[in-house]
Amino acid sequence: MLSQIINQKDIKIRHLDVAKDRLKDKRMLVIIITTQDKRVLHRHGINHIHEVGLPSDGKALKIFCMYGFGQKSLYYGFESLARKVTQLAGNLPLGLMIMGSYFRGMSRHEWDIPGKWNYQGYGLALTEKLKAF
Repeated sequence: MLSQIINQKDIKIRHLDVAKDRLKDKRMLVIIITTQDKRVLHRHGINHIHEVGLPSDGKALKIFCMYGFGQKSLYYGFESLARKVTQLAGNLPLGLMIMGSYFRGMSRHEWDIPGKWNYQGYGLALTEKLKAF
């Protein structure tokens, strides 16, 4: 999409400031549509489709940590619990943000109260609901 906007083929932008600089004099409207059904897009004449996959386990953990701990790394003692929650969110960024925000500021004990969370059931329900988007 950026190649079309600035009329250069096969452009590679390695830093966001470069993109920002190249686009500063351009006026544009960007509409972002998310769906798993490409037929919906094709029926409406949308052929420029960019597919985005799920983040890797490491990136998913960083997303969760940013919302759960306010930093990109885990707090000591939360490693296994954070990995479990990340896995249950299915590496879905929105799920990671929601779960991280929920757990933010809680003690390790509050995270790990036996019976408080049906981790498996909650994770499946969350993953299915978020995949619907």
